[in-house]
Amino acid sequence: MNIIDELIGHSDRERFWQQTWTHKPAHFPGAAVGLRQYLDRDDLPAIAAAGFEEGFPRVMVDEHGRMHHGKFQAVADAVKEPETTVSDLIDVCDGATLVVNGVARMHEGIAKLQRALFTAFEEHITINGYYSPPSGTAGLGLHFDRWDIFAVHLRGAKRWRIYPPTQVDPVQATFKEKPTPDEDEPLFEGIVRGGDVMYIPRGFWHLVEPTDEECLHLTLGVHVKKGIDVAQWLFNETSKADSMRRNMPLTCFPGGAKQQLDAVAEAVEEVRAMINDDAAVKNFLRYRFMHEHELTWSFKFSAL
Repeated sequence: MNIIDELIGHSDRERFWQQTWTHKPAHFPGAAVGLRQYLDRDDLPAIAAAGFEEGFPRVMVDEHGRMHHGKFQAVADAVKEPETTVSDLIDVCDGATLVVNGVARMHEGIAKLQRALFTAFEEHITINGYYSPPSGTAGLGLHFDRWDIFAVHLRGAKRWRIYPPTQVDPVQATFKEKPTPDEDEPLFEGIVRGGDVMYIPRGFWHLVEPTDEECLHLTLGVHVKKGIDVAQWLFNETSKADSMRRNMPLTCFPGGAKQQLDAVAEAVEEVRAMINDDAAVKNFLRYRFMHEHELTWSFKFSAL
């Protein structure tokens, strides 16, 4: 069975691609039930310990969109003890949300899930983990992501509010000069429970708040290739040529203005030749596949 079908609750996949993907959020009740096999709640202390070994900011303790440094240190100290339990984490988090970024680097089950997703989507996949204690504070505040998200709720419940994008297809994390959405008019508002999946397209604002239940959920980020990735690849490729790294003539020198114009024209022609190379498209796709494959299959699990 293709894991994409599982994520969308065995809905019609063609209809999902045409009507939902990148267009609107969707709630799939019960779609995450089969995904519980990849992670157990009791694995959290070992995952957090491995996250601290990976280094900051793999593990964060967030409340109201900001990291709480005191609680962060308390978690770091707690997971050094081999007998630390989830109850211990609840105590030291003191209502804040425990966030583990790149959790596939620390847990073999999540790495297996990531590989299944990579095989299905044929795109780079990232997975972050969130654990919120009962009646805690909100972790991340109102925000949007620069990639499409499937939020897989493994346990407990959270209240979701999702709003329209205020920028088309954002590729930068900065919020400067970007208006926030009208919080009185969410596209979706409701409780998402353990076993459910939420799909949130890139750029759609969302706010996730705890309930009186503990909650464990994963965010599966699908990082789809974009035109700017081709431009970045071209930059990396052209930087290998000596002629492209060489200084251009200064206009303050005699004849420098004409020489600089000629140098710019030559550089444009060199880039154009690379773009027109029949192998350029295949080379870019091969480069991306090898890079994404390496990211997906390079994890170690020394902590588990």
